[in-house]
Amino acid sequence: LGGDRADAIAAELLRAADDAEWAIERAEPLVATLAEAYATAEHLFVTGSGGGYPAALESALKLKEMALVHAEGSESWEMASGPATLIGPTTTVVALAPHGPGRAAVVDVARHSAGWGARVIEVGPERTIEGSDLLPLAPGASEDLAALTAVPPIASLAYALARVRGTDPDRPAWTERYRSQGMTHVVGAGGPV
Repeated sequence: LGGDRADAIAAELLRAADDAEWAIERAEPLVATLAEAYATAEHLFVTGSGGGYPAALESALKLKEMALVHAEGSESWEMASGPATLIGPTTTVVALAPHGPGRAAVVDVARHSAGWGARVIEVGPERTIEGSDLLPLAPGASEDLAALTAVPPIASLAYALARVRGTDPDRPAWTERYRSQGMTHVVGAGGPV
């Protein structure tokens, strides 16, 4: 499938798996404290660029499904216009900022969000915004594979946030709504997988 690049693609995927494991290991001791700090968050905006954009969408979905909190994913340029109109002290911005061409744009919108009063969680190789919280990514994690490397620490945070907010992420309250639509493909929601 990958033609001449098949071996390189396989190596990149294996490296991404290692980077995801690295991020999960570093997130584990942090997520309980972060969940306590963000337990009353009403609105979370997750932003990313390039491969970080689908990762932002998936991260927002994890936060919604597990923690039952309003979360919206958006691309950094989109975040700078539409969602930015809602950013303020009652919002949290999660900035997916692994290395790549879109990193500067993600950091810029997150920095502006912090200036407008939002709390910021950076998901990247290092903290770039004063006062932000950090879920670290492996230094070699790339924007192209952010869906594999940046979503797992957010899923860990969503799980911890659900617990702090008093919901059971293993048995979500929304499963009956899900089944009533004839949907059965989510593990734990009933029916065959």
